Amino acid sequence: IALATGSDLRELAKSKTIKGILLRMAYKKAKVIIFTDPDLIYSIKELNLKNSLYCPPIRDFYKMNSSEKVLVNKNKFNIFYPTTHIWSVKGNEVFIKAFIQVAKKRNNIHLTLINKGKDFKKSLKLLEDAQIREKYTVLPNPLNQNELVSYYQNCNVIVDQFILGSLGSIGLEAMFMSKPVIAYVDNTIYSKIYGENPPVLNCKTIEEIYLILIKLLDNKNDQNIGKNANEWILKYHSPEMVSQKYYEIFKKVYEKNKINFLSVGENYKVNSNIT
Repeated sequence: IALATGSDLRELAKSKTIKGILLRMAYKKAKVIIFTDPDLIYSIKELNLKNSLYCPPIRDFYKMNSSEKVLVNKNKFNIFYPTTHIWSVKGNEVFIKAFIQVAKKRNNIHLTLINKGKDFKKSLKLLEDAQIREKYTVLPNPLNQNELVSYYQNCNVIVDQFILGSLGSIGLEAMFMSKPVIAYVDNTIYSKIYGENPPVLNCKTIEEIYLILIKLLDNKNDQNIGKNANEWILKYHSPEMVSQKYYEIFKKVYEKNKINFLSVGENYKVNSNIT
């Protein structure tokens, strides 16, 4: 069994390095490749890997609680942006530029971000050059789990990523916490894998993000977005459901039973049985 969780399949398996060649060989020989990010379906097709199944990542969301107190100005619309700053993968600069446009027009907004990733200094320079110092806070890296959860709890909206088209761990955790999530998701692959698209604030460009932020500021007491997000996570990503699917796959492989890899849109469905 091979488990592909991101850049291993998205980047390394396509490289001409020794590691890349060995990884492709391992994928080809595996009884089954489990991939955990929906956007990896494109890499699966590109590498012509027939023996693949989608399974959500296993996360025990029920352990996400915290009594930690964090300093958040409740009179502001608080945005939490804990995503790692790697512009080519996360699209951080797109969000930062949209936030700056909003922050120059509205006073009741505040961004909290984490000093994390090789491009963080570039993100910080965008904010510094905009001269809006009172409208953002930089947290040290790393935050412990209690601190992270506490910021989820105390902020109005959480920001994930804008390039790949898949929700990251931050987006999934925030949805479980019943928080609105700003992110880009590829509706084509999500509808194929899940049968429906996740209830996130879906956007990709500076203009789209700007319009969403303005709308949120004008309707910051709307609880439906977070409620719908939590319901979606419990429907498709509950630890019980996900662990059962992994168990079914492992059992099939261990007992040397045949796994039928059907066409995309059938065997990739999250709630489908492994046949």
